[in-house]
Amino acid sequence: MNHRDSLLDLWLKITPREGYPFSYQKIDDSCATDLNIGVSSKHEKCIILVLPANFFDQNPLPVFSTPIDYENIQFYLHEEREMVLLLKDDFYFKEFLDFTETLLPEILDSNEYDSPLVFISILKSWFEMFKPSSKKKLSKIEVLGLLAELLVLEIELNSLPLQANLILNGWRGPYGYSKDFEFEDRYIEVKYKAESKKSIHISSEFQLDTKGLKPVHLDVVTGKDDHVSGVTLSDLYKKVRKKIRAVNGDISIYLKTLGQLGIIPSNISSYDDIKVAFIDIQTFDASLLGFPSIQRQYLKDASFDVQYKIDIGHLDEFLLKKECL
Repeated sequence: MNHRDSLLDLWLKITPREGYPFSYQKIDDSCATDLNIGVSSKHEKCIILVLPANFFDQNPLPVFSTPIDYENIQFYLHEEREMVLLLKDDFYFKEFLDFTETLLPEILDSNEYDSPLVFISILKSWFEMFKPSSKKKLSKIEVLGLLAELLVLEIELNSLPLQANLILNGWRGPYGYSKDFEFEDRYIEVKYKAESKKSIHISSEFQLDTKGLKPVHLDVVTGKDDHVSGVTLSDLYKKVRKKIRAVNGDISIYLKTLGQLGIIPSNISSYDDIKVAFIDIQTFDASLLGFPSIQRQYLKDASFDVQYKIDIGHLDEFLLKKECL
């Protein structure tokens, strides 16, 4: 049985005890760190780290006593002895389970005095996905662009599964970088093109700029609206997430990047009216001499905020590969 199944089995066996705020069970009896999973008196799932009796002789209480309370999750110190992470909305249980799986190897490898600091450190990197999104909803064009980026992310994870976290950290477009992906050997700029269109839109003079030492590849994903059998944002989100978990990648990197766009688990399905059937993906080398790009390095200082279109039909000599989907 894998770790995930063991955790699920353990959670199912725990029932609230009358008169107690929490009922919990230690995850690994052989480990000195007292990490538990449990349920509250209201049947809410939780993770509880029991601190050593003399823990605050060596550590200041304020660091651990500041509660965090969101609509769907809560973290606080109970009776100065138990660090409690409480899931208030079961909709987020998959994320909660992913967090638990990420936490386990790190915290069980630490000693009982270091484990609270490890717990908080990992928790901070996950809290963003539980915050309600304050960003405005994406337009259809933005969703299509995101679908194309997720497709490229999936392809990269399939090609180099042992480097999952490097690939996830290389997805930089949602953070506002000029290019969507940066890897050790190349940059990738991703564009979605409707089947009925001949051109793609380049939104700045930086997107295909080749001033860096690495080549710039342009990935053009062609697709069409298909409300019967097309792929939704939820479909692709789940597929990529499943792949990341299968190759032991860090799910929090993926969720945090999506969060930059205001995409969180609770609102992904709101975009599912957009369904796309992918047709093919073409990769062009935009670093080759003669590629029809407008680049910052060749513009006068007075020229800026340049936007333009490229007709894909005129790029055959720069084509590296084409894959039907």
